[in-house]
Amino acid sequence: MSKSPNDWGIKDLLGGLLGGAILAILGLWMLLLPGARDHEPAKDSARLLGKLLDLIWSIPGGLALILIGMAIFGLTTYQMVTQYNRPRR
Repeated sequence: MSKSPNDWGIKDLLGGLLGGAILAILGLWMLLLPGARDHEPAKDSARLLGKLLDLIWSIPGGLALILIGMAIFGLTTYQMVTQYNRPRR
């Protein structure tokens, strides 16, 4: 197979797949476990505020990480398929 300047190496492809998968898994973890911190504040109002902030930040952050991870994984897969399915000369 002839190499073009746009070809990625195997390390680039595996890094994109693994990195995208890790980001998507972290985003899913943020969505499923929004209040995963251990310390408890002394006051009930502070505890409620902490849980509310955890919920507010974990849902958009988790969704963003999932979307970014899926985009990296998908674009890397697309690059791999187009790179290795070119006609040979």
